[in-house]
Amino acid sequence: MLTEKELLQPISRLAQRLANDPASRAFVPLADEYLRQNLPEDAILVLTEGIKNHPTYVAARMMLGKTYQRVGRVAEARQEFEEVVRLHPDNVLAYKKLALLHKDAGQLGSAVETCNKILTIDPHDKRAKEILAYTQEEISAVEDRASQASSFPILPPQVSQDLYEAEDILQLPEVEEMAVVESLPDLPAREVEADVVALIPPAQTDPVSVSIIEQVIPLAFVPQTAYNPTSLYQIRLKEWLVSIEEKGVRK
Repeated sequence: MLTEKELLQPISRLAQRLANDPASRAFVPLADEYLRQNLPEDAILVLTEGIKNHPTYVAARMMLGKTYQRVGRVAEARQEFEEVVRLHPDNVLAYKKLALLHKDAGQLGSAVETCNKILTIDPHDKRAKEILAYTQEEISAVEDRASQASSFPILPPQVSQDLYEAEDILQLPEVEEMAVVESLPDLPAREVEADVVALIPPAQTDPVSVSIIEQVIPLAFVPQTAYNPTSLYQIRLKEWLVSIEEKGVRK
């Protein structure tokens, strides 16, 4: 079994080599050694620094994308693989990585499109066909769930019975006070007094019983709406009632 010192010897050697020539590509094997020792964060640091000097180094970007995936940094991994296919449009491995990332993220349409690109490059790629088949199965399952959801009938909203009754009341025709008033003759106060007293039963014709007249008058003349202005007839009728009260008091 190798000791810790023996395990770190390759890292020390490659790190020294990179220190002597920072522009060299020794950062890739150094990052690989970090990954072997289960040190992915150190590998990411070495790779990002090395790619600054070698931005078109496809192998370094592929390694960095895989390392980002290893530590769960999916967004950064996708950026690296997208940069690889931009630099190298025929890189099937990068397309496969992207197809799986799209599928895991639920971006099924993008996954299918990426698989089709792979099959355009290599029509016999088995892995691309497998990913495409899995993705199409998921799409079919989603479409089935959507069709089942749309098959349920849409019920009308529940409306309270009180609301229906209120609506019926609102639809009743409005009775305007002026219509009632216009149907009555514009008589002098004395004649109106005689007509109103005639409406009262004989046993209740005592002029002193003003309360009875007050009960009859609202039934005959009060159906009005609040917005109607006071008519001249109402004013005259009010004056007449006051005079009736004064007569009762005097007697």
